[in-house]
Amino acid sequence: MHSNNNWRDRATMARKAKRITLDALAERLDMSTPGVQKWLDGTRQPSVDDVNRMAHALKVLPAWLTHGLEPEDMLDGLQGKARDVLRALIMAERSGPLPDALWTSIEATLRLVRPQSTTISSTQPAPGIQNLLEVKPAVSTSDFAPSPTSRAK
Repeated sequence: MHSNNNWRDRATMARKAKRITLDALAERLDMSTPGVQKWLDGTRQPSVDDVNRMAHALKVLPAWLTHGLEPEDMLDGLQGKARDVLRALIMAERSGPLPDALWTSIEATLRLVRPQSTTISSTQPAPGIQNLLEVKPAVSTSDFAPSPTSRAK
Protein backbone atom coordinates (compact mmCIF):
# COMPACT_ATOMS: atom_id res chain seq x y z
CA MET A 1 0.00 0.00 0.00
CA HIS A 2 1.32 3.45 -0.86
CA SER A 3 1.33 6.32 1.58
CA ASN A 4 1.30 9.08 -1.09
CA ASN A 5 4.15 10.81 0.74
CA ASN A 6 6.35 11.27 -2.31
CA TRP A 7 6.06 11.69 -6.04
CA ARG A 8 6.73 8.01 -6.71
CA ASP A 9 3.78 6.99 -4.52
CA ARG A 10 1.52 9.54 -6.19
CA ALA A 11 2.65 8.44 -9.67
CA THR A 12 1.92 4.82 -8.83
CA MET A 13 -1.45 5.73 -7.35
CA ALA A 14 -2.39 7.79 -10.44
CA ARG A 15 -1.19 5.08 -12.80
CA LYS A 16 -3.25 2.41 -11.04
CA ALA A 17 -6.32 4.65 -10.66
CA LYS A 18 -6.27 5.36 -14.39
CA ARG A 19 -5.54 1.71 -15.15
CA ILE A 20 -2.35 2.52 -17.01
CA THR A 21 0.03 -0.41 -17.09
CA LEU A 22 3.71 0.11 -16.44
CA ASP A 23 4.36 -0.91 -20.05
CA ALA A 24 1.86 1.68 -21.33
CA LEU A 25 3.40 4.40 -19.15
CA ALA A 26 6.86 3.50 -20.43
CA GLU A 27 5.57 3.73 -23.98
CA ARG A 28 4.02 7.15 -23.31
CA LEU A 29 7.39 8.30 -21.95
CA ASP A 30 9.31 6.70 -24.84
CA MET A 31 11.31 4.67 -22.32
CA SER A 32 11.88 1.08 -21.39
CA THR A 33 9.64 -0.48 -18.76
CA PRO A 34 12.63 -1.29 -16.50
CA GLY A 35 13.76 2.36 -16.75
CA VAL A 36 10.38 3.64 -15.55
CA GLN A 37 10.31 0.96 -12.84
CA LYS A 38 13.68 2.18 -11.53
CA TRP A 39 12.24 5.70 -11.19
CA LEU A 40 9.17 4.42 -9.40
CA ASP A 41 11.04 2.16 -7.00
CA GLY A 42 13.59 4.89 -6.23
CA THR A 43 16.73 3.20 -7.55
CA ARG A 44 17.18 5.98 -10.14
CA GLN A 45 16.21 9.63 -9.84
CA PRO A 46 14.61 11.29 -12.88
CA SER A 47 15.27 14.91 -13.78
CA VAL A 48 12.66 17.58 -13.10
CA ASP A 49 11.82 17.55 -16.81
CA ASP A 50 11.30 13.79 -16.66
CA VAL A 51 8.96 14.10 -13.68
CA ASN A 52 7.01 16.75 -15.58
CA ARG A 53 6.83 14.41 -18.59
CA MET A 54 5.50 11.70 -16.30
CA ALA A 55 2.85 14.09 -14.95
CA HIS A 56 1.79 14.81 -18.53
CA ALA A 57 1.75 11.10 -19.40
CA LEU A 58 -0.41 10.40 -16.32
CA LYS A 59 -2.61 13.45 -17.02
CA VAL A 60 -2.03 14.95 -13.58
CA LEU A 61 -0.74 18.36 -12.55
CA PRO A 62 3.03 18.51 -12.03
CA ALA A 63 2.47 20.31 -8.69
CA TRP A 64 0.34 17.39 -7.51
CA LEU A 65 2.85 14.79 -8.66
CA THR A 66 5.89 16.52 -7.16
CA HIS A 67 4.39 18.09 -4.02
CA GLY A 68 0.92 16.64 -3.54
CA LEU A 69 -0.74 20.01 -4.18
CA GLU A 70 -4.34 19.84 -5.31
CA PRO A 71 -5.64 22.51 -7.73
CA GLU A 72 -7.82 24.02 -5.02
CA ASP A 73 -4.70 24.51 -2.87
CA MET A 74 -2.97 26.73 -5.44
CA LEU A 75 -3.35 30.34 -6.50
CA ASP A 76 -2.53 29.54 -10.13
CA GLY A 77 -5.25 30.79 -12.42
CA LEU A 78 -6.73 33.26 -9.95
CA GLN A 79 -6.94 36.81 -11.20
CA GLY A 80 -6.91 40.30 -9.74
CA LYS A 81 -8.15 40.96 -6.23
CA ALA A 82 -8.70 37.31 -5.32
CA ARG A 83 -5.07 36.44 -6.05
CA ASP A 84 -3.70 39.60 -4.42
CA VAL A 85 -5.75 39.30 -1.24
CA LEU A 86 -5.03 35.59 -0.84
CA ARG A 87 -1.31 36.15 -1.34
CA ALA A 88 -1.36 38.97 1.23
CA LEU A 89 -3.16 36.74 3.73
CA ILE A 90 -0.68 33.92 3.15
CA MET A 91 2.29 36.26 3.62
CA ALA A 92 0.76 37.75 6.76
CA GLU A 93 0.03 34.30 8.23
CA ARG A 94 3.56 33.12 7.48
CA SER A 95 5.05 36.11 9.29
CA GLY A 96 3.01 35.27 12.38
CA PRO A 97 -0.33 33.65 13.07
CA LEU A 98 -3.27 35.91 12.34
CA PRO A 99 -5.98 36.10 15.01
CA ASP A 100 -8.55 33.30 15.04
CA ALA A 101 -11.28 35.94 14.95
CA LEU A 102 -10.08 37.02 11.50
CA TRP A 103 -10.26 33.47 10.13
CA THR A 104 -13.66 32.97 11.73
CA SER A 105 -14.88 36.17 10.10
CA ILE A 106 -13.52 35.16 6.69
CA GLU A 107 -15.08 31.72 6.97
CA ALA A 108 -18.45 33.22 8.00
CA THR A 109 -18.31 35.67 5.08
CA LEU A 110 -17.54 32.89 2.64
CA ARG A 111 -20.45 30.81 3.93
CA LEU A 112 -22.77 33.79 3.50
CA VAL A 113 -21.56 34.49 -0.02
CA ARG A 114 -21.35 30.84 -1.12
CA PRO A 115 -23.86 28.94 1.04
CA GLN A 116 -23.65 25.87 -1.23
CA SER A 117 -19.97 25.46 -0.33
CA THR A 118 -20.09 22.73 2.24
CA THR A 119 -16.36 22.35 2.73
CA ILE A 120 -14.22 25.38 3.36
CA SER A 121 -11.43 23.54 5.11
CA SER A 122 -10.56 20.03 6.12
CA THR A 123 -11.29 20.88 9.73
CA GLN A 124 -14.48 21.65 11.55
CA PRO A 125 -15.66 25.26 11.47
CA ALA A 126 -14.14 27.48 14.12
CA PRO A 127 -16.07 27.56 17.41
CA GLY A 128 -18.93 30.00 17.24
CA ILE A 129 -19.11 30.09 13.45
CA GLN A 130 -22.65 28.72 13.49
CA ASN A 131 -23.67 31.39 16.00
CA LEU A 132 -22.25 34.07 13.72
CA LEU A 133 -24.40 32.84 10.89
CA GLU A 134 -27.53 32.78 13.02
CA VAL A 135 -27.15 36.25 14.53
CA LYS A 136 -30.00 38.54 13.61
CA PRO A 137 -29.06 42.01 12.37
CA ALA A 138 -28.79 44.59 15.13
CA VAL A 139 -30.66 47.09 12.96
CA SER A 140 -33.65 46.30 10.80
CA THR A 141 -35.16 48.25 7.94
CA SER A 142 -38.13 49.10 10.14
CA ASP A 143 -35.74 51.12 12.33
CA PHE A 144 -35.46 53.60 9.47
CA ALA A 145 -39.17 53.94 8.76
CA PRO A 146 -40.65 57.17 10.09
CA SER A 147 -42.54 56.67 13.31
CA PRO A 148 -46.10 57.92 13.52
CA THR A 149 -45.05 60.66 15.97
CA SER A 150 -42.22 61.95 13.77
CA ARG A 151 -44.33 62.49 10.67
CA ALA A 152 -44.93 66.07 9.58
CA LYS A 153 -48.20 67.45 10.82
